[in-house]
Amino acid sequence: MIYQISNNGVYEYLNTEEEATARITQLHNDFMEAEVPVRFTVNKVMIGGDNTTTWSTADLNVDDGDCAYAVFNQNTGMHEMLDTRESAIARRNQLIESFQLAHLPQLAIPMESMPTELVAGQPITHIKAF
Repeated sequence: MIYQISNNGVYEYLNTEEEATARITQLHNDFMEAEVPVRFTVNKVMIGGDNTTTWSTADLNVDDGDCAYAVFNQNTGMHEMLDTRESAIARRNQLIESFQLAHLPQLAIPMESMPTELVAGQPITHIKAF
């Protein structure tokens, strides 16, 4: 049995279900690693004595939490204002979890044999347009 997986229109064919599952997991993890930092940003919001507002990038791992936070919600395209570091961490984690559930990896498709347009000796990657 051959297993087909799709990665943005590139079909890959693997020899075992274990290989296909490992590849799907790797693709999903790579996708999440690339997307989370750019989709789920958090800013510190500091209000000065003259009522001016300054936004700067927050690092929730080391930030001291003495200000408000704006967590970007990619579903609404808006920032959500939160009063504490803990609430910003919790909301960001909720948004990431929701995103992960919406982007679960696809299952491998079992096939009896390789498509006929592939020949022995060529790489087991085939580009196919949708």
